[in-house]
Amino acid sequence: IRDDSDEGRLDEELLRKSEAMDHAPVGITIAEPTTEAGDNPLIYVNSAFERDTGYTEAEALGRDCRFLQGPETDPETVAEIRRALDEGTPVTVEILNYRKDGTPFWNRLTVAPIEMDAEMYYVGFQEDITERVDDRQELRRFQRATKAARQGFFITDPDGTITHVNPAFEEITGYDERDAIGKKPTILKSGQQSAEYYHQLWETILDGETWDAEIIDERANGEFYYAHQTISPLLDEDGEVEELVALQTDITERRERERQLKTFDRVLRHNLRNELTVVKGHAELIRSTSQGPAFDSAETIIETTERLLNVANKG
Repeated sequence: IRDDSDEGRLDEELLRKSEAMDHAPVGITIAEPTTEAGDNPLIYVNSAFERDTGYTEAEALGRDCRFLQGPETDPETVAEIRRALDEGTPVTVEILNYRKDGTPFWNRLTVAPIEMDAEMYYVGFQEDITERVDDRQELRRFQRATKAARQGFFITDPDGTITHVNPAFEEITGYDERDAIGKKPTILKSGQQSAEYYHQLWETILDGETWDAEIIDERANGEFYYAHQTISPLLDEDGEVEELVALQTDITERRERERQLKTFDRVLRHNLRNELTVVKGHAELIRSTSQGPAFDSAETIIETTERLLNVANKG
């Protein structure tokens, strides 16, 4: 008669651990000690590994994990993993791997050595972080785009507190990032807009619509400037305003040119035409009461004023 209670408990504990590994939410692999060829053949993969890679257990066992690598896999990252395996130290990397169907995915891989029966085996933990990496890459593209943009760009939270500005915003407003972040856009308020203007602005964007209008703002040095401003709300899944994104284009020079053109137009239409009309009237009077050289001179004056009036009209 033999008491097998301890062995039974060990078998049960081993079974529970095995089931936990099999159904873990991340990919788990176990690789053999390094062979003479430099490989570490897999002797275990769990269901999450099969799900993430598309390879079945039968297709993966006996192969080195290099079969997951592809044309865009970074060789430096691969070399880093190899060095850690050779040194018997844990390593965590982000590596571009490929599924069985050829689609790439970003893999956060941790490999740790474990000693069993006086030999070094390697446990790998794999997590598909493709979406996270894509988000990071999109964020970097967004940051590069906003830095390169010539329009002033700033983001606020739903209460209007500034959380991000780009270099063009700093150049246009005179407020650098440290001065602007944490403040409200009211730092730009010039007092030239009515309360109704701001009431309509907030009513529009809180309804989830885009506000598009011109505004007179004030730079950090107290100078007024004209801007064409677009403010768009970013909504969450429930349709609530999560952030506000504002774009400003400094149109001060354009407005100044428009003012100059209006002045020029007024000079042409009013001053010049009125004076030329007076000249022409006197010339016609002279022509009607004169003969000889005086008549010819009056005719020349009338013809010249008509040409100048025509030029003024075209201008």
